[in-house]
Amino acid sequence: MNTMETKITLDESWLQIISLSKNLLSCTQNGNWENTDELSRERHEKIVKHFRLFPVSAENALINQKNMAEFTKIEKNINTEIELEKKKLASESALIKNQRLAAIAYAPSQT
Repeated sequence: MNTMETKITLDESWLQIISLSKNLLSCTQNGNWENTDELSRERHEKIVKHFRLFPVSAENALINQKNMAEFTKIEKNINTEIELEKKKLASESALIKNQRLAAIAYAPSQT
């Protein structure tokens, strides 16, 4: 840990992770994919740092269990939003491909 960093508690660390997760969910719901990528990276770093600073133990098991439940719920919603967007993009891509193929098939012959 950098000596310039302030000490953070287990609860504060979870609050940061949950907050980033909620922001990430909001970005996915609003189609803000640039911020989604940035927040995903930041959240990943926070999670890695969290478990480095606060390894799972009997002393923090209940706090981790409560927060992991909330984290998992948000994560499921994030993944649902991503899957919906992937289906939307696949559908749009197929439509564009079909329109292009139709345009080629019905184009006047160049002979």
